[in-house]
Amino acid sequence: TWVDVVVTNPDNQNRKLPKSFVYSAKPKIDKITPTGGNPAGGKEITIMGYSFVEGAKVIIGGNPAANVRFGSSGEIQATTPPGKIGPQDVVIENPYGQSGTLPGGFTYSEAPHIENISPISGTPEGETKVTISGQWFMDKATVTFGGNPTEILSLSANAVEVLTPPLITRKPQAVDVVLTNPDEQSHTKFKGFIYTEAHQQNLY
Repeated sequence: TWVDVVVTNPDNQNRKLPKSFVYSAKPKIDKITPTGGNPAGGKEITIMGYSFVEGAKVIIGGNPAANVRFGSSGEIQATTPPGKIGPQDVVIENPYGQSGTLPGGFTYSEAPHIENISPISGTPEGETKVTISGQWFMDKATVTFGGNPTEILSLSANAVEVLTPPLITRKPQAVDVVLTNPDEQSHTKFKGFIYTEAHQQNLY
């Protein structure tokens, strides 16, 4: 709320500057989606909270974000700047000097990379135990075979063990294997797994 500022001398003479000071609440960040991205930057994020003001700045890990777009007092969108790997503080700075910080609100990480899939084939009925090895797998990563979700049996930064889903068409074919981290970064192994008939298994 904008208010007038009045200066009054002891002789009661005064001068007023209309609507020259604003009372504004301190912004608070409740949630950021997605919560992470590549250190190269360029990730579109949505920041949710309250008491955001049009013209606010977004700062991640000490670096200003680009393309800041004010949606409402509870939502701002921005493009992440380049940053260092690891969790970084996210700051909203309103034009009037008030700011709010979400410590470690955004995490920079490398995109996952699939290096090997073993075995590379199984029956269309699914339930084949497969180990996917690589780098930069994150906790709660998901894996799909041909667009169908798998059951995760175990997961580490370098390997994930899954049970293949059944192939809906039951028609033997090669399908893409996609691993997606919670920060939405993913890697696709094109035609990385082959659904084959049981008598063909020993060919792979």
